Amino acid sequence: MKLIHSTILSAMVAMAPLTVYAGHHESEKHAKPNLKNAVDQLMDAFEKESVAMFDDAMAKDSDMVTFGTDASERWVGFDEVRDSFAKQVSAFEVERIDTKSQVIKTSNSGEVAWFSQIVDWHISNNGKSQTVPGIRVTGVLEKRGEHWKIVQFHTSAPVQGQVVEY
Repeated sequence: MKLIHSTILSAMVAMAPLTVYAGHHESEKHAKPNLKNAVDQLMDAFEKESVAMFDDAMAKDSDMVTFGTDASERWVGFDEVRDSFAKQVSAFEVERIDTKSQVIKTSNSGEVAWFSQIVDWHISNNGKSQTVPGIRVTGVLEKRGEHWKIVQFHTSAPVQGQVVEY
């Protein structure tokens, strides 16, 4: 039994670096706020309806793949996802976005990070306010020079119940 506990403890200690903010180019004190700001900038861009802010948050990779909540929303390359962003923010007004359950983790190298969060969108469309709750957003960031850039993100809307019961 002690061997099992020791093995589990060793595994937990080995995995611990994955659960903290780590950065080889930044001090630990500054890595966490800079990384969090980079993640938050995505939702801030939607709230402020700012294409420039969206552009700044994203890597400009031609091979990035991004998914939205609609079945048809699969964009390949920065240009496609940017065009969709611009279309979305011109179609409705984002009153505010409430972020909760945000988790941000970094790789041992400190060069790659990933996040997950749940957001509630409060929007106005054609003069009607509505809330779209529980949107799940996940993504991956990469350290490019001194800045974190989003290289991939995925949004999904949960369904009630299981699609296939298990």
